Amino acid sequence: MLFRRIGTPMSLAPQIERTIRSLRDRFLDGLMSSKALRKAAYRQLSAGDNLVYRRFDDHDLVLDPGDLVGKTVLETGDFDRRRTDMICERAARLSEGRTVLEIGANIGTQTLYFIRSGLFDSVISLEPDPRNVDLLRLNVRINALDERVAVVAAAAGAEAGSLTLRRDAGNSGGATLRADRLPQIVDSEITVPVVTIDGLVEQGDLDPAAIGLIWMDAEGFEDEILSACTRLLSRRTPMAFEFTPGFYDDATRQRIIRTVYAHYTDVSIIEAQGFEPLAEADAMVLRRRVDLFCC
Repeated sequence: MLFRRIGTPMSLAPQIERTIRSLRDRFLDGLMSSKALRKAAYRQLSAGDNLVYRRFDDHDLVLDPGDLVGKTVLETGDFDRRRTDMICERAARLSEGRTVLEIGANIGTQTLYFIRSGLFDSVISLEPDPRNVDLLRLNVRINALDERVAVVAAAAGAEAGSLTLRRDAGNSGGATLRADRLPQIVDSEITVPVVTIDGLVEQGDLDPAAIGLIWMDAEGFEDEILSACTRLLSRRTPMAFEFTPGFYDDATRQRIIRTVYAHYTDVSIIEAQGFEPLAEADAMVLRRRVDLFCC
């Protein structure tokens, strides 16, 4: 009589499975809401050769829990997204270009933030490390952004060709092309292709008028990149980049600062609460690592 009213056991199977799955997910969500338990789980995962698929409100990511970037996203929920959104908002007000030129894309966290900000239509992402490129392409694909993100598996530099990339174990964002500035731990060295930004313009792969933001995270290779980025600098394309004075000798540090101030009239330190103007004279004596916004 009971089965006659509510259906056969076979027909109940999908409903039961959905209910069990829902209860399981709610239980796991409750567990993972604890920061301590979340950290413990990710530490266990990072002990092996694992990748983690994580769904967020407006995007999905595949991450390496054993890597600094992956750990940060898994434990905090994002990778400096608030500051990225703040930069996007300011750049979009200053430029009609709706494409981001991303130099040093890593695995694509910021790539996705640029698009999900709703302020940019597309991204050209340069990334030289094959390990990062694989995850970058995967993260673009699972978010159905193949038509909006162009991945260039190369570094940017002063001359087209190839260079040695020294990679930091446990920190995919710590690899460097600087022979005089090694990562804390070099787990491998590989040869990677190098392009110039001016070269991409000359080949027709990049339209300067379309670029609304240059985003550069190059681990000390900024001087070389800027020396062959004249087509964009001459347009005062808004630019955000990490500036670490300790990465450079005095001549290189001063050359970077002179290049920036020769092309931009407004240079600011990107703080959590906003943008703090930075005069050229103050930049010359700066010793702490900062993120700069130039326009």
